[in-house]
Amino acid sequence: MALLDSRSAFLYLRHAISLAETLRLGDNTLPQDSVLPETLRQQRLYWLLNAVLKALPSMPEHDTAVSLGVQVGFLRVVKLFTLVDDDFTENWLSSRQDGRVTPAWVITKCEAFYRDEADADAESQMLTPEQQADLTITRHWLLTLVWRMAMMNALLDDIAPEACLSLLFPVRILDRLRQAVTKSSYEAIVIHGAGIVQKLFEITDTMADVVLYVPLGSLDDSAARVDSLLFFIRLVFTLPHLDGTRKDILGAKLERLHSVM
Repeated sequence: MALLDSRSAFLYLRHAISLAETLRLGDNTLPQDSVLPETLRQQRLYWLLNAVLKALPSMPEHDTAVSLGVQVGFLRVVKLFTLVDDDFTENWLSSRQDGRVTPAWVITKCEAFYRDEADADAESQMLTPEQQADLTITRHWLLTLVWRMAMMNALLDDIAPEACLSLLFPVRILDRLRQAVTKSSYEAIVIHGAGIVQKLFEITDTMADVVLYVPLGSLDDSAARVDSLLFFIRLVFTLPHLDGTRKDILGAKLERLHSVM
């Protein structure tokens, strides 16, 4: 993925998953001595491959061979992605307006991401800047996906009492993410490669659509929205793994923004 060769990346991923299933790493039939280094390593490996595999019933156990900071950061990633459960995946892949995505589900899922954020903040002193940048950007990207599911199912309203069902929810996402990103170094972001680029691109692209097509509020509100959007467009354009297609998409929306404003 870091080399932008997604076909080869998914080929290797599928092969790794097949090997994990052949070794029955997900059977949860661990030896009695569950502190064996190889057993603990296999637990971590299974969670790394867990995009399409059934989640294990418990979190990876602590391995004394791994530093505490690495262990805490890894567990935070695992806990964040356990929120991308079967319902999340099926709702994302389902057809529009089929009744699967409901306001209650959207609200519940957003609240779960907020709780994860609070838990991560409580452990922030144990996380490196790189870990914090990855977790923060990934969480806001997943929140953006939840909002897009609500949008595709016509659940949004400009006067919705719940923020995550508002047409302007991406504005809030971008504002919160900007506060976090400005505290991170550029190096702590770009070290994550193509994956972080895709997440930041999708967040920024979604915000661009909101700025362009959702009716503007006061002059100050409009200026603040545009300022946040331009901040992230500038950031995304500096990322080394941004390909020409994504540049063209954001460039076209930037030109549209200039003509509108």
